[in-house]
Amino acid sequence: MSKIVGPKGNYLAFCRSMRRIPFPISVPIFGRISTIPEILNIHDNFAAGELRDPYIEASLRNTLRPVVVDCGVNVGVTVRWWLNLNPSCQVIGIDMMQEAQDFTVRCLGDRKTAYTGITAALDAIDGQEVTIHFTNALEGTNRIGKTEHAASTRTLLTHQLDSLLAPHALTRIELLKIDIEGHAAKALAGAANTLAVTQNLILEVHSEDELGESEAILFASGLRLRRFRNRNVWFKRS
Repeated sequence: MSKIVGPKGNYLAFCRSMRRIPFPISVPIFGRISTIPEILNIHDNFAAGELRDPYIEASLRNTLRPVVVDCGVNVGVTVRWWLNLNPSCQVIGIDMMQEAQDFTVRCLGDRKTAYTGITAALDAIDGQEVTIHFTNALEGTNRIGKTEHAASTRTLLTHQLDSLLAPHALTRIELLKIDIEGHAAKALAGAANTLAVTQNLILEVHSEDELGESEAILFASGLRLRRFRNRNVWFKRS
């Protein structure tokens, strides 16, 4: 952790091991850290390197005003990372929990003008009613459908990714990141126009079926497998 955020990383590592935070702390790159999900996200995705990729990072750094579409914002750690790589980056973040959007905006502070949050459940079609079962709105494993021991429910209407992004008239998406707990293939099925302008994609997969169905859609759109590491798969426009 200290390699990412400096000496304060030792404190974050301690909090991670204890699964509690005695007091919030501000660190480089990510700002104020006040929750265990933030620490777990920083550790897994960046300290342990699950989302680190030199090609993607160079692409974002070297592109003027790159657009990133981040599906599965959760506590906004990845959003903060994209903006750290390039302060001129414009990030559109999609998450089905409004609490995740509110938390992300608070954490961004004066960088929030570079962020557009959209609260929606992604699917292949618009207007289908779905129920979310959850206990902690900021828990990164919240998903559509029943979750064991969930304490709360919420009903949403589904939206295609194309429908949500249409008002933004995007002509190029430098990076599309999708981590929506096993629902990626259905989201990609409603994203033909989005994929047509996407240059790079990171997909977190949760099953072989999700990977196989997603790959078929991505290959048809002109994206090709470039790299994989554990549950994360990188695609690039051929």
